[in-house]
Amino acid sequence: MTQILEQDSSVNPYILTNIQGPFNDRWKIKGWKVFVSDIKWGSSRSSQGKLSKILDMAKSNYLAFKLLKKYRLPVLYCNDIQGYWCAYFGGKMAGRKIIFNLRDTKSADELFSLKKWQYIAQHADTIVVLSQEMKDFVVQKLLTDAKKVIVSYSIVNHQMFKPVSHDEKLKKRKLYAVASNDFVISYVATFNEKKAQLPFIKNVIAGFKNNEGVKFYFIGDFDTVKNPYAAECLAAVKELGLESMVTFLGHINNVDEYYKMSDLVAIASTKEGLARCMIEAISCGTPVISFDVCSAKEILTDGHSGEVVKMGDYAGFTQKIKDLMGNKELMQQYGANGVKLSAELFDKEQVLSRYDAVYPELQES
Repeated sequence: MTQILEQDSSVNPYILTNIQGPFNDRWKIKGWKVFVSDIKWGSSRSSQGKLSKILDMAKSNYLAFKLLKKYRLPVLYCNDIQGYWCAYFGGKMAGRKIIFNLRDTKSADELFSLKKWQYIAQHADTIVVLSQEMKDFVVQKLLTDAKKVIVSYSIVNHQMFKPVSHDEKLKKRKLYAVASNDFVISYVATFNEKKAQLPFIKNVIAGFKNNEGVKFYFIGDFDTVKNPYAAECLAAVKELGLESMVTFLGHINNVDEYYKMSDLVAIASTKEGLARCMIEAISCGTPVISFDVCSAKEILTDGHSGEVVKMGDYAGFTQKIKDLMGNKELMQQYGANGVKLSAELFDKEQVLSRYDAVYPELQES
């Protein structure tokens, strides 16, 4: 959202957050007003009981109400679920229109959470989603009024995420000590059960144990002390004897370099909205193989930029990787198609035109 707002000098957002981080400085440099509350809900500062969360929610909604009234702001934009609960009621009390940005979907076993999402969808004035598949999810599962739902794809920085020549790819591999003839698969995600690295290690990587030329790179927050799930993943790699095949890179600032060096990017999450690593990878000309999470068929199957496997079919996932390893021509075609698709959907001008249509309509209605 910051990327989008930075492109439009006519927009002067007022931001309410409970986190003090690098984005705060970035917003202030732009001259935007940033208000940091002391509520704990959603932060890493402490665990909370139900009563404490309710009190925080009430406090945050009151702050949202005061800001909207004091500065005469016409629209409240809730950028995620927590932001919605912490500001929606304040927005309604102030008589403002509400935009909710939905960034994820629910799996079939999350029925209780789905009911809460139905409430959100029915009471927001506009819902912004990241893909056509996400819009279908909202209309089918949450509400029937498709007119309330606007598809706006994410922006990809095409100066950073772009394809490189074969020679450049080899130079990068040499720079980062990656063997030129290895088949490299990257998995980009923070470590948690939703991103499902552990079953991927046990059910997919273990199936390549005898393939010495296959290497897997995990990129994303990896703290085996503070994160038990990360510790489980490391233990599984050691127990299965996969140390020579698996590298845990942790959080890095040059993820684009690994997209460009990789032969394939894997997504084995239990659910997604529109996986960021998917659209960044295809922008670099790197094919993606993914479980059938939301948006995968739209981007990979319809866009002919990768492969989609039935959810939970690890044997099928493994076989698809092996098939692609032996089909360089198809991999090259997927790569070229991905670059073309990214230019069509994720270019900043295309995304901005979608958002430009949202705000005036809400303010006039």
